Amino acid sequence: MRMTAGTGIFPVLFLRRVLRAAAVLAISVPSTLHGQFAVRAWLDWRTVETAHFVFHYPADLEDWTRAVASRAEAIDSAVARTVGQAPAAKTQIVVDDPYQVPNGSAWPFLNQPLINLWATPPNPRDDIGEFQNWGEMLLSHEFTHIAHLTRPSRNTLTRLLWQALPVDLGPVAIRAPRWVIEGYATLVEGSVSGSGRPHGAWRASFLRQWALEGQLPRYEQLDSGGGYEGGEFAYLAGSAFLEWLVERKGDSSLVQTWRRLTARQDRSFDEAFSGVFGESARALYGRFSAELTGKALDVQRKMRAASGPDTSIVVQRLAWETGDPSISHDGTRAALVLRSATAPSRVVVWSTALEPDTGKARRDSAMLRRDPEDVPAKPIYPPPKKQIATLRARGGGSYASPRFLRDGRVLLWRNTAQGDGSLRPDLYLWSPDHGGVRRITHGASIRDADPRPDGRSAIATRCHGGWCDVVAVNLIDGSYTTLLPGSPTRSFYRPRVSPDGGRLLVSVHEGRGWRLAIGNLSSPHLSPAGPLSGNVYDGEWIDSTTLVAVWDGDGIPNLQSIDLKQNTTRPLTWLTGAAVAPAPNSVDGTIWFLSLQSRGYDVRRVSRAPFGAIATQASRDTSDIPAMPLAPTRLTEFAENATSAPRSFGLTSRLFRWIPQPEADADGFSGALALTSSDVIARSELIANVAFGDAASWRGAAASATWRGTRPSIRLEAFGAEQRPSATRSGVPPSVNLDSRLTGGQISLDGTRQYDAWATRFRIGAGLAQIHEFELPQAGASGETRLENVARRSRRAMVFGHGAAAWTQRGDAINVTETVGGNVTVGQSFDAHFARGVATAGFSVSGPGAIPIAATALYGRVNAGADSYEMFALGGGPSALLDGAQLTQRVGMPVLPTGSAIGPTLFAYRVTLLAQPLSPYFWAGATAGVDQRFAIWHRVVGLDWSQSIGAIPLAGTPSARGVIGIGESLDAPFRHRARAYVSLVLNP
Repeated sequence: MRMTAGTGIFPVLFLRRVLRAAAVLAISVPSTLHGQFAVRAWLDWRTVETAHFVFHYPADLEDWTRAVASRAEAIDSAVARTVGQAPAAKTQIVVDDPYQVPNGSAWPFLNQPLINLWATPPNPRDDIGEFQNWGEMLLSHEFTHIAHLTRPSRNTLTRLLWQALPVDLGPVAIRAPRWVIEGYATLVEGSVSGSGRPHGAWRASFLRQWALEGQLPRYEQLDSGGGYEGGEFAYLAGSAFLEWLVERKGDSSLVQTWRRLTARQDRSFDEAFSGVFGESARALYGRFSAELTGKALDVQRKMRAASGPDTSIVVQRLAWETGDPSISHDGTRAALVLRSATAPSRVVVWSTALEPDTGKARRDSAMLRRDPEDVPAKPIYPPPKKQIATLRARGGGSYASPRFLRDGRVLLWRNTAQGDGSLRPDLYLWSPDHGGVRRITHGASIRDADPRPDGRSAIATRCHGGWCDVVAVNLIDGSYTTLLPGSPTRSFYRPRVSPDGGRLLVSVHEGRGWRLAIGNLSSPHLSPAGPLSGNVYDGEWIDSTTLVAVWDGDGIPNLQSIDLKQNTTRPLTWLTGAAVAPAPNSVDGTIWFLSLQSRGYDVRRVSRAPFGAIATQASRDTSDIPAMPLAPTRLTEFAENATSAPRSFGLTSRLFRWIPQPEADADGFSGALALTSSDVIARSELIANVAFGDAASWRGAAASATWRGTRPSIRLEAFGAEQRPSATRSGVPPSVNLDSRLTGGQISLDGTRQYDAWATRFRIGAGLAQIHEFELPQAGASGETRLENVARRSRRAMVFGHGAAAWTQRGDAINVTETVGGNVTVGQSFDAHFARGVATAGFSVSGPGAIPIAATALYGRVNAGADSYEMFALGGGPSALLDGAQLTQRVGMPVLPTGSAIGPTLFAYRVTLLAQPLSPYFWAGATAGVDQRFAIWHRVVGLDWSQSIGAIPLAGTPSARGVIGIGESLDAPFRHRARAYVSLVLNP
């Protein structure tokens, strides 16, 4: 499975769109992305500094981080020379590895630039798998974003405007399209390191194959095109297009474009670009695409002249990221992973025998009887394979890399949730004949396992600390021992056991490129496997003296057989895209493999001894770039620099933000302004909030401090807020006096656990406040209303506990999620004891085969002796100042004013048709006396959009929930009255 890495500047592109929309929500990334930027603040974090960087990292990533930090200053200098710009402030770098995926992101705030690095290295099948040192190349790419995008505007008004906004961004980050931002960082990554995507076979393979099939993205698709790997072309085609532009106009042309884009004269990207290159980017990209297609055809002609047509045949025409095939030891079965853009991944077992389409003759005959002049279709590809067995992941990530044991069982791995929000790969054993799956390891970070002949053990890779070791795994109890340790400069990939079980074959990365090596399992000492130079990987044993592997030394990944006795090689495929993941069938002498097409990967097979003469390899020609990789260059050896001694992570390196929080509902209009301060890993977070507006809305001030250095996290809050629902803009005040002021504080503990198919959350806490109940407004002699003094005051003390759980069942066409929750609050106010309980339940259905719908219900009850203030009140919106635990008696329904219904029991439900951008809903609620039936209902229909967003440490934003909608009441006293509503609440 090829994992794509390098999110690059994607968070900034979202920020740009949000700010262009007037910062309605002022949130840094959408909820679909916030997990991608998670930081595990509760770990043992440390800090080291260099002249221009501050690195923050968990203790288990210290070796990897310090190795990168020791060369960071040379990377800074190389990138700054190329880009012609460096940030004015020190760059904060957060290193983590929550999902064991190679990745990174850049956040080019002018006053505080940040970079996030994920330490797990890529494998040779990743498009970023061409590197000398993973950490150095990753930092080169991400720091290019910082240097490129922190170029400030020379327009004084523009600069002052952005300084006044919640985040301070430069004109390049605001105006340049994604293909420019990611393509430029990819171009510089290659030029400063001498490695990277421009020098690797994969960029050329994608561009060449898509060009040959006429599937290159159009200009408007460059930022994020549809189809297989469409989003990657911002990096691949973007960098190649920029290289083409530089070749036409010189090395300084791009820097001139950035200078025009940041000039005193305000310009769009198109204006800045055309002023340097003479024509629009759209027009020039069309010429680039035409030239690229011509070069791809030249490469194809040269290959056919040198080697003749490829002799492999299609086993199955597929799409998307097809998994590596595995052949059973008796040669009769094949197992692999099928993936799709719309359906969940699944592991399937096929027969290796040919499956003729026995129904074709019958279908053709029936067609010709209906229309004798019709012409039967000529089959191009084999009919779909019948699935002997199928394994679907019912929760969490899909299974990957199946490998047959001799008894027919299949060893696999998949990413498994650890409960703290992180993922770790673990091994599983599946019996296709009986359907059972047994988990072998638990949180071991082990993947790509290959079983030994005894069926009791396997060898695999264990990725941790920024590299991958080779380990031996006991398949009975899940224990493991390290055979070949990795390091910041040494990593392993895809080990394989020899047929006799005594040796291992593995790809190893040390310095430049991947090579194959062989060692004895009894005392592993690696020796080179074969004479090939350049990247060699995906090695498999054909027999004890013959291997098959992927070699891309001539610029195109294709299969080679390697004779260990003669130390010779022979090409087996010569495809224009790529041939990877060979799987030998020792029974019939064929080799199954994956073939890259613009739709994804097909499964093909080739004979070990192809017909005809031994093919020669087409020579690499620099005139074919970018349909072929850039010529190899001398790798850059970055000089070492001094670093500080490691120290414990402190409370400094803080991000300060101001976040507006608009609110409008049936009660009126209000707004809040939050001032936030958090450190770059969000271990500590401070928020000060001030709210103002109509009297019926919550007004006042609040402050909170959250500590995430422990699990569960701790939150302290202080507040002073008042609300006068009697002044509602709806004109119908509540039947019970709810005008009041709360002044006090609260402490709470908050814990979550997230697993593959279920999750839980709990909160416990206590609060102490002074509550003042105001007298209702009275009409004076002049007819004017005046506010009276406090009618009652009391101390309000309470303790609370909240718990919630969710379960998800995933199928091919339908996903179902159930949720349950409960809250209990016990306390005293106005000299009366109260005990309040709230229970919630819900479910949602989604998936391509379902009508997307969600339904929730809520039931609440308070003891009969509780004061009226503690009764349930229906209506109104959430408070931006008070934690929801303080007001569990308030059940929001923003189309109705606060207190539309009041009573000791409450029942409410909502049914929503999940749609984009707005979801239609039906919402109803009612209150009643104790042991009375719910008779008077308040029903609402409407459309709204809601989104919960987690805290984004690297952007300095807290968690939030935003709602925008419009609804109409169906019942008195607001029948046929429609109201729009909006709210944004921090740390909901």
